[in-house]
Amino acid sequence: MDRSEFLLRGIDHATAHGIEIGPFYNPIAPKAAGWNTTVVDFTDQDGLLQTATTHSNATIREMAGNIEAVDVVWRDVRLDEACLRKRPEGFDYLIASHAIEHFPDIITFFQEVSALARPDFILSLAVPDCRMTFDFFRPLSTSGEALRAHREQRTMHTPENMFEAWAYMINLNGAGAWLPSGQGTLELTTPLADAYDKYAKYRRCITDGTQSYVDAHCWIFTPNSFLLMVLELHALGLIDFVVTELEPGEGSEFWVQMRKSNDKAAAADLHRMRLALLTAARRELAESVRFLKLPSHIDLGRSPSAP
Repeated sequence: MDRSEFLLRGIDHATAHGIEIGPFYNPIAPKAAGWNTTVVDFTDQDGLLQTATTHSNATIREMAGNIEAVDVVWRDVRLDEACLRKRPEGFDYLIASHAIEHFPDIITFFQEVSALARPDFILSLAVPDCRMTFDFFRPLSTSGEALRAHREQRTMHTPENMFEAWAYMINLNGAGAWLPSGQGTLELTTPLADAYDKYAKYRRCITDGTQSYVDAHCWIFTPNSFLLMVLELHALGLIDFVVTELEPGEGSEFWVQMRKSNDKAAAADLHRMRLALLTAARRELAESVRFLKLPSHIDLGRSPSAP
């Protein structure tokens, strides 16, 4: 299925009013095509054009003309407050491609989206699949981590999250993302000492209050681990969205549509579903190594007398 077709499924082109977060040079619901879309980004159109026209990637430079006017510059304010100032009556959809993994407090993100949603609202997401990206070696995110981030009301990534992002970033044949059938050798991109030096500097700046936001992935998912987190957070009453559709994407991502729901699974069903999703997520990780050249034996360089 086509990516845009999935993410726009169920959204009425003529009547729906929605939001697209961070479309940059490749909007899913472009205003130029008649969509009633409010564009949300971290900077204005001029800033995005400057980034695109000077980008090292030729494709991005060539597509800079697709960048549309930014309606809401989202900084230091709740998403719902910023967007409802633009359209107080609310919205019918929100599209976010490769965005949810960046939000320091994922529970607050879902709650703010809920606050701006009209009836029959659709939330469409394209989410990186860690099995085919530079996050390959990072642990899957858990609901416990989401609870901690929400309790701390995080607006920036923790020093430890930044350390993991630097220390475990990998490439496959020099690329940070690949197809499900990708073959080759994985390589770490950052020496451990360099990752620690960056961590120490970031931590010092956090402590003295001079650190500004640094972008990174803080939520690491496979399709089934994403389903698990949403299931658990919904069951706990922390979010009111459920996954209605999920499909593997065309590359290193999966596609999700979500809707608001008050229906809660019975305790026995919830217990069964959690175990099934936990098992399925582990199976996804195990299957992800079959095409890759990974060492079967590790020489730790011990001396003959070492135990």
